[in-house]
Amino acid sequence: MNPIRSVALALSASLVAQQAVPDIAVPAAPPPTQRRAGPSQDGQLPPDADASLRPSLVRSSQPIRLPEMVLFDRPTTGVLWAQGHDWKAGFDGRGTTFIPFFGSEAPKNFPLRIELASVSVGGQLLELVDGEPQVDRGVVRIVRGAITETFATELASIEQSLVFERLPNRGAVHVDIALRGELAASALADGLQFRNELGAVEYRKAVAVDADGARLPLAIEWDGDSAHITIPAEFVANARLPLVLDPIINTRTSLASGQTQLQRDPDVATLQAPDRSIVVWRRQWSFTDWDCYAQVLDANLANVGGLAVLDFTSTNWIDPKVASSLEARNFMVVAQLEPPGAFAEISARTVTETGTTSSLIVIERNGFGSSFSGPKLRPDIGGDPFPFNSSYCVVWESQTVIGNHDIYFRRVSPTGTLLGSSATLLSSGSQNETFPCISKSTNAADWYVVWQRTSASPPFDENLWAARITFGGGIMAGPIPVATTVDDETRPSISSPVEVAGGDARVLLAYEISAGGQRDIVCTVLSRNLSTLANLNLSQAEAGGAFATLDQSFPEVDSDNKRFLVGYSEWDGSESDVYATTIAYPPGATVPRIDESRAPLATLGNYGYSRIASYYSGGRLPSSRFVVGGIGYGANDPIVWDHGGYQPGPFFSTFPTQCGALSITASGSSVIGETATFTVNTALPSGTIFGTVGYQSLAALGCNCFLGVDGPIFAPNPLSIAIPSDVMLVGLVFSVQGYGFSGANCFGFLDLSDTIDMTIR
Repeated sequence: MNPIRSVALALSASLVAQQAVPDIAVPAAPPPTQRRAGPSQDGQLPPDADASLRPSLVRSSQPIRLPEMVLFDRPTTGVLWAQGHDWKAGFDGRGTTFIPFFGSEAPKNFPLRIELASVSVGGQLLELVDGEPQVDRGVVRIVRGAITETFATELASIEQSLVFERLPNRGAVHVDIALRGELAASALADGLQFRNELGAVEYRKAVAVDADGARLPLAIEWDGDSAHITIPAEFVANARLPLVLDPIINTRTSLASGQTQLQRDPDVATLQAPDRSIVVWRRQWSFTDWDCYAQVLDANLANVGGLAVLDFTSTNWIDPKVASSLEARNFMVVAQLEPPGAFAEISARTVTETGTTSSLIVIERNGFGSSFSGPKLRPDIGGDPFPFNSSYCVVWESQTVIGNHDIYFRRVSPTGTLLGSSATLLSSGSQNETFPCISKSTNAADWYVVWQRTSASPPFDENLWAARITFGGGIMAGPIPVATTVDDETRPSISSPVEVAGGDARVLLAYEISAGGQRDIVCTVLSRNLSTLANLNLSQAEAGGAFATLDQSFPEVDSDNKRFLVGYSEWDGSESDVYATTIAYPPGATVPRIDESRAPLATLGNYGYSRIASYYSGGRLPSSRFVVGGIGYGANDPIVWDHGGYQPGPFFSTFPTQCGALSITASGSSVIGETATFTVNTALPSGTIFGTVGYQSLAALGCNCFLGVDGPIFAPNPLSIAIPSDVMLVGLVFSVQGYGFSGANCFGFLDLSDTIDMTIR
């Protein structure tokens, strides 16, 4: 039997919405002539194709930006944080730490600690107790005993107020406020300024106001350590309570006044049913302080909920990575945190599918769950689409001694509970081991982990090693070497596994290989036991090597359980562009097959990164869609692309075979794993004819029509075809034609529609 005819018969077995249709006997016809080829491999529509049926391979979100409002967050108990345009502040029980923005390239933060030191009324000291900061409609309140300290926040400033609801007497009110930091203090006409060469913080415009609106501007005196403000007894004696003392705090910048807060290092993850994705990224406040944010998106890449704040404290967040849990319908963002004056640690926060964040979850720090000291660096996280008893798996590198790092991992429940008594050592030795990465999900089975290991012998190059971790936390394969040439193999990314017959699995490893300064992207197919099945230098293979001389870097990869999508950045000498390539590894293959080469995600402007997550990784429902996260360097904004993950070109094209008034339309998708539907638009009794491409005149049979289908299989109307998840189908073309009774053009009782060709992608 013709192999394509066999595939057509196999496809017919997957027809959805079967219904009884008349069994029409069609007389045997001479062998059909080939009427046309399907869409070309470059995705160009044939002349007879309907351009309106061309699918959108790539669509992008709007640039994701911080809202024009003061943001608040409480990552741990106690301190409440707020952020405006050019300031952020941490409010605790005794005051606030005000951190001005002096430019992303400021060498560090220059905080000004503002703390109420003492208050007296008529010489009588008031007792100041520690309060609990609370926020209501942008106003932070701290009850300090006899007075309430408030901070009214605006995008450009904070107005501090001391509110006296009652007074022990009507004498003068004297307030001492400690102002401490590295900035040099000087007097202004109406207050104080704390400055360095990058900018200044001003503490000025103190005024006393009573309940009737009576106002009295006040001087702010400075003694080198504290500010002193006095409300005269005459004003106090006549004031109607509550009495309020208001100074204003704001930022003034100099050289850094126009500098943008740089945004970098995005990552993405997905959830299914309903479809959600998340992009996380970090934003540079100073050279030693990066903040972190996230935005949840719906299936159309529209924002779900507001911006999710992960951090804008004085702690430095580095390398944020994210994965998802279908069981909890949440995301977990893990990062390397560098608290001021402490070793780097690994911590996380969860984000719900509506954008609500949890408190900080400490996964590993010195003295916490480990017996060794040193910084914990470069984490990555894998999720699990299993609907119950799932977990996240976090991998990182730990410095055990100076010059030597080892790889560890620990599982965390979707609610943030640490699983197991301590972290598990994945790989150690005398060689330095760095840059671990883990598959985006287990696909309800295992996580795959890859990392760099410095060779123990000359030329001391970087090689790649791998291991496999079960969903229960066991090490089932590895560590073993998977890329060990004399060149540097770096920046690995490992996909979620693809299931194959016999219970085996495949993963794709993508990495940079560098020789003489030129970076290429190499892809390696690994089996479940981490043996190498095939290698492909993607940079050299694509477009016949036409772009092999360009520098390609930052590869990222994931799978949709059928194929793999590899994204990367490419430097053309003047700007960075982002591309994605769809790769398959069919049964019996010796090298990976490139199904879609160099799909342009961003080529107009300067863009970078290509963090990838398939929707399948977030739920295991068949889907060819991938989410890709990047940064537009020019606009300095995160952006998300939704990529179809299939060959370019139309799903359907129409060939004229109509006789009579019948019409036929196509909807859905001809991508493997998805569903295509064909509808004959008539009220007459009707059906569809399914087969391969054909073109045969029926005139010799007394029928003034053309059959556009070869090897016809008669099917219902409408006809829905679930395309099997078989990469061997990609590129094949099948045809569907409609028929209706009570027509007059064929045998006196039958009409035929045009024929729609469906190209499997």
